[in-house]
Amino acid sequence: MMKSVAGVFVILAAIAYANGPLPYYAEIALLDRISALARPGSPVAPTALSWLESIAEGRPDEANSDLEAKLGLQSQQLRRQALKLEQVRSHAMERIGDVLLPDALTYLLSLDARSVGPDTTGMVWSAAQVALRHAQMIRIPDDSGKTRFLEDATGEESAAVATWAVDELCNRGSIQSLGFITESIMLRDHTRGARKVAFCRARIEVVCRNPDRAKALGSILSVSSNNRDEDLVAWAMRQLDQANTSEADAELERYAHEIEALPNASPLRSVFWGDLVAIRELPRHSPK
Repeated sequence: MMKSVAGVFVILAAIAYANGPLPYYAEIALLDRISALARPGSPVAPTALSWLESIAEGRPDEANSDLEAKLGLQSQQLRRQALKLEQVRSHAMERIGDVLLPDALTYLLSLDARSVGPDTTGMVWSAAQVALRHAQMIRIPDDSGKTRFLEDATGEESAAVATWAVDELCNRGSIQSLGFITESIMLRDHTRGARKVAFCRARIEVVCRNPDRAKALGSILSVSSNNRDEDLVAWAMRQLDQANTSEADAELERYAHEIEALPNASPLRSVFWGDLVAIRELPRHSPK
């Protein structure tokens, strides 16, 4: 799954360090559910993709009870007014970038800033540009080709695309791309650029610790960890959740159990409690 401009992965951090999930959490979860139906071979894939396109363009009112039934949803689920929010529409556009149907790429290639519908903030158009590059990248068959594509994208005029490409390279542990990453970051952010480059280096270092990505990410999730880096921990948790594999889930569960095993009187319990709440809010890790 791609890294979101306004997408669902920010919810994990919001749960952990704020008071609760974002108000459009239900709509984003619905979009994720529909995008999973838009996979090649699914009998409802064209319908699911068409609906994602309608939401991305701000047209949820086109849904009806027949469409909802066809997608296995309850009545009125596709007609929530919150689906018109630009944050939610941006997420729909991003999910289209994940869809491997040829029609998804054709659709993204056809868009321009005027055809994405109402977009007062420019958020939807930015999401569309990132979705297109993501869709093109995931169709490249080899990792070296993906890396070259991402390195080229770090120099694109669109700040959203350049930021996405940098994050992809950092999260992949592409140490050979540090030159492209540094140049792109510093060109766009003189004030905080050095800090962002350092955060990227830290992510690369974590990913390169172990060829088993889940183990590498899990290596920084420990109640015995000194010099805890909140940003790096939140990133690792998001990456493991995003992976949606048994190995990644096992690392999150291990970490959750470590926190739960801390004595009630331990000062560490309050330090790590937000991480436990975040993990337990995830559907696959909710208490049974």
